[in-house]
Amino acid sequence: MLVDSQSDLPVFPHFCCASKHDSHGFLHAFFRMKSFLPDYTVSKVLLDSAHDAMPYYQYFKRENITPFIDLNGKGGRPPIYKNDLTIDKDGVPICPSGYRTHRNGIEAAKGRMKFKCPKISHAGGCISCTCENPCSNAKYGRTVHLDAWDLPSESTLKKMILDVA
Repeated sequence: MLVDSQSDLPVFPHFCCASKHDSHGFLHAFFRMKSFLPDYTVSKVLLDSAHDAMPYYQYFKRENITPFIDLNGKGGRPPIYKNDLTIDKDGVPICPSGYRTHRNGIEAAKGRMKFKCPKISHAGGCISCTCENPCSNAKYGRTVHLDAWDLPSESTLKKMILDVA
């Protein structure tokens, strides 16, 4: 059922067989609605994890539609990013030592967020990493840039970036 977010009224009711996968049903309904209502503008979509696939994000980006798609947990395992970082349910990188990194800004023009090591100390005017097993030799510790479109599952990250863009 495709609804208008301001009124919550159906825009284009479309029903399909229970045997049809949700993602296929959405595609059929969405493009059929577009053919019947060509002047109707869609600016945001809210979908469940069945729609957590890169082609959806690519299409929505091309059409300037903001997607809010639930994370597909793939059996409960956290997503791996850049070979050694996991991403928590809030879209925040977890360092190899198990610490949540700290958000350190948004680069809206590049569609990415910056996170920094949570174990950095400025004690005594010196910057140093206080982690027992540092994952970087940099005095500021490891910095992670998350590209929203590299992480299709992280709708929270996309929302943060798209809200400031």
